[in-house]
Amino acid sequence: MKRGYPLKLIIMSATLKLQDFLRQRLFSSIQPKVVSVQARQFPVTIYFERRTPTNYLEATFKKVCKIHEEYPAGGILVFVTGQREVTHLGQTARKQIHKNICIKITEKRENEKVSTEERDKRGGGRGTTALTTTSSELRIWTLKMKRGKIPFLGLDDESLNASQSFKKHPPLLAIPLYSLLPLCVVSTNVAETSLTIPNVRYVIDAGREKKREYDPITGVSRFVVGWCSKASADQRSGRAGRVQSGYAFRLYSSAVYEDMRDHSAPEILNKPIDN
Repeated sequence: MKRGYPLKLIIMSATLKLQDFLRQRLFSSIQPKVVSVQARQFPVTIYFERRTPTNYLEATFKKVCKIHEEYPAGGILVFVTGQREVTHLGQTARKQIHKNICIKITEKRENEKVSTEERDKRGGGRGTTALTTTSSELRIWTLKMKRGKIPFLGLDDESLNASQSFKKHPPLLAIPLYSLLPLCVVSTNVAETSLTIPNVRYVIDAGREKKREYDPITGVSRFVVGWCSKASADQRSGRAGRVQSGYAFRLYSSAVYEDMRDHSAPEILNKPIDN
């Protein structure tokens, strides 16, 4: 009889709780070998909040706007708990974009002073006010999106007369090519390890996750939103340093992070055995 090949077991995980598998009661006759593979990782700067906000969805949306306005260009990855929160953030962004669209027309005249009489004359005596400033460009400000300027060329005084017709139609959103758009992905904890999103430079972590809890007495399962573990928080922050140095914004204080458990509870403890 031919001797079969010995059984080999490989246990692999990005957030493995190593101490549980090195106990002698699991492998009494052998000592498991540990192989650590360091992935390519750029430095990530982590920021904590001084105070943990109560409404983390509102704080998340404000942080997205601040990053888009004040920080260099780069993809943004946002971690929330479920599909409802993902939809809520998307709807909030759309409402604010439609609400805050403002067209500002400016003109520039070098070495020329425009007097009050000239401005009144430009108004045509019809009770209108001419728009005069120090820049010759048309800017569209959309929710502080300074990098999302869309220029319109060839605008003259005739366009001012036609501006009244814009009010009769819904707002027009001009969307450039994908390469010109800032990337913002709102996801659940599935983006921690299950998939890789390229060109992510900023991570916004609300610190929450939706977990399934099973009551063995009643046999009822329910989903509860709670704090994630330190391993999950570190895994989320690491998504910002895959292609370049990144930033991770944790919407909770450092004291909350210290109180988090080191690892999440095993999935088998949160589900019935017959499931």
